Amino acid sequence: MREKKSSNKKGLRENRRRNVDIDNNEEELDLSKGLQILNVYKEKKEEDRQKRMGKTSTEYVDENQEEVKRSVSIKPIVFCFIIIVIVFALYMLIEYGPILGISLNGEYQISDKSRIDIVSTDEDIYKSYNSQLLVYTNQTIKLYDNNVKETLNFKLPEIFTPDIITSEKYMAVVNKSNGKIYLFEGNNEILDKKIEGTIQNLYLDEKGNFVVEYSSPGFKKILGVYNKNGKNLYNSYIDNNPIIKLKIIDNSNRIIFAQANSDSLTIGVSVKKIDGKKSKDNIEDIAKLENSMLYDLTINDQNIIMVLDSKIVKYNMKSKKLDTVRNYDTDQLSFVLLSKSYYATLQSNLDDENKYVIETNKFDGTKIAVQKINNLPKVIKNSGLLTYIINQNELQVMNKWGFIIKDLKLELSPKDIVIFNNEKSVALIYSNKIYILTI
Repeated sequence: MREKKSSNKKGLRENRRRNVDIDNNEEELDLSKGLQILNVYKEKKEEDRQKRMGKTSTEYVDENQEEVKRSVSIKPIVFCFIIIVIVFALYMLIEYGPILGISLNGEYQISDKSRIDIVSTDEDIYKSYNSQLLVYTNQTIKLYDNNVKETLNFKLPEIFTPDIITSEKYMAVVNKSNGKIYLFEGNNEILDKKIEGTIQNLYLDEKGNFVVEYSSPGFKKILGVYNKNGKNLYNSYIDNNPIIKLKIIDNSNRIIFAQANSDSLTIGVSVKKIDGKKSKDNIEDIAKLENSMLYDLTINDQNIIMVLDSKIVKYNMKSKKLDTVRNYDTDQLSFVLLSKSYYATLQSNLDDENKYVIETNKFDGTKIAVQKINNLPKVIKNSGLLTYIINQNELQVMNKWGFIIKDLKLELSPKDIVIFNNEKSVALIYSNKIYILTI
């Protein structure tokens, strides 16, 4: 029995020893794994540290400088963007704010500070030229800006009654008696040219190209096309019917003109096109309008817009199709004003005979705005987005969308007005003085 008990005790001790060994082995294994993880972490950390420390000081500094540069370089870009936005917003406010009724010029009123004293004659000429007011009187051409400052005083080189034609920054002064043409760009004379023939008219575009309508021995009517340097680009020889309107397009490569048609017993208009790229047969009849009179003409993209005595028509040069834009009753209609992208009409109000209606419409028939006014204007002129209306004792300025943005009482209505300064200024022409107003 003792031997048996003794053997049992030995077995238990052996089991405990094996369990302890197993536990020790497991603890050693866990410890070993933990040490491996710790060593890997330390190695990784050491590796990162070595990468940082292992770099040369130049490389480390360069890396930091690149990060700084990236962050710093963003600031000027953001700053410049903000400045650009502010400048653009100010430009839009100054350029288009007045057209919407937002003015930076304070009160809109007549004062002696805005007055130009003149001695008016029947031969005087008043025009808009290069965003300034042009005044011709007594053989002298003067220019004034919107602040009433004189910017040009040009005495004609000889005594004659001039024709003055302007288009944006170009001006032609024509002496029909001797065929002399003086061309200006801005305030500078750039050309002095003589035409061998009798000049009837001169037509000018915004690039300084001009067409001279003249006659010479053997030719009743010649259209000579010239660039601003005076070079003769080409000539076209046409019939002797009077030219009503002429437009220079495509940098003088094409000419559109309308002539009174006297080929039949009825009144009519012939619209023709000259292709300057063709050396022969360069004149094409594109439309004939029978029993009609032409009052105005403009070019809108590929469309020729024409105001006739009873309707507005549109001729497309690409499709060669003639469409009616609008018919109107001449008993009710008082004015039709053409702009490049829309037209305005003034007609009596059918609901109230004592009032009138100004409508603005696109050439496709889309109505833009309708504005009712109380009196028939003495003078009404359109210049792009603004229409200036002179009543007996009132000046009103209406924008394209039908809003009256300025309304000024006048002691006396002027005999004429000139719109200039990108349509933001108007000159009120009286017999002995001119007042300049800027919205």
